Amino acid sequence: MPTPPPAAAAAASNVPAARADDVFYPSSDGKPMAENMWQAKAIMNAAGDLGAALPTALVAADILMYPEEGNKDNKIAPDVLVALGLGTRNRSSYFVWVEGK
Repeated sequence: MPTPPPAAAAAASNVPAARADDVFYPSSDGKPMAENMWQAKAIMNAAGDLGAALPTALVAADILMYPEEGNKDNKIAPDVLVALGLGTRNRSSYFVWVEGK
């Protein structure tokens, strides 16, 4: 059976393609999801409602998003991330260059 090209395999597994410097991208920033119970409930309600309204979209709460390949320090963890057209497959982190948007 032929082996998929590295970029295709990386996209399929949500792991960035290998780089010469082999950057490690943590999936946790060690910070709490919310400051208090009200904020946590609002985040979970928003993610749940958006997920129900957009069944084919990726809807994630408090996921680390890396916008720049090779820079593990450039990251953000939005309360709720919505990406249309990417499906509902679970991800440990969101890599813009892997997802394509």
